[in-house]
Amino acid sequence: MQGHSSMSVDVLPARSRTRVNIGSAFQRWRELKERKGLRSDAKVALFLLDR
Repeated sequence: MQGHSSMSVDVLPARSRTRVNIGSAFQRWRELKERKGLRSDAKVALFLLDR
């Protein structure tokens, strides 16, 4: 994984348990994140859930 070489092996399985594959919606997700000025993917998820 590029950019994650300093991450411990224990962290990676924990992260993959919370990962969601949004497939073809990924570009729209990023555009919404930028357009609304949301700083994290968690903030995007909360924004969408609260609508």
